[in-house]
Amino acid sequence: MGKTSKKTQRQIKKEIKKMPSSLKVIMALVFIISTLGAFLTSFMMQKNDCFELIGDQVVTMYIGGSYQEPEINEAIKCVSFGMNATSSVYINEEETTFDPNTSVNNEGTYYIVYQTSNFKYSSITRIRTIIVNAIDENEDGIGED
Repeated sequence: MGKTSKKTQRQIKKEIKKMPSSLKVIMALVFIISTLGAFLTSFMMQKNDCFELIGDQVVTMYIGGSYQEPEINEAIKCVSFGMNATSSVYINEEETTFDPNTSVNNEGTYYIVYQTSNFKYSSITRIRTIIVNAIDENEDGIGED
């Protein structure tokens, strides 16, 4: 098997040497143009790709307020290779600390963590931060002279 491949390689080299120079140039140009075309096609397909939050990245509210995160297709935009990939996005429940039923009643900083199973963005997370503040009575003018 090793002899056959070496023999074939020698025959190919002989045939290439026999080719006219103009044919070699044309073959090189076809290769370069094909490679450039593939690169440009890939670039054009991916130019609008993104994995980003829609709306505010940081939401600030006071204790007792309310915040409901919108449905995934309204909360995040995911485009991969020119196609909508929002269906691959999910909320990482293990890392998400915001619970709309309890967090709004406790001062603190909470997070909603988005991830996607899309291979292009699989190592990326998008995080919406919800800051719940205590009501400052001085800001409302209460308790001032």
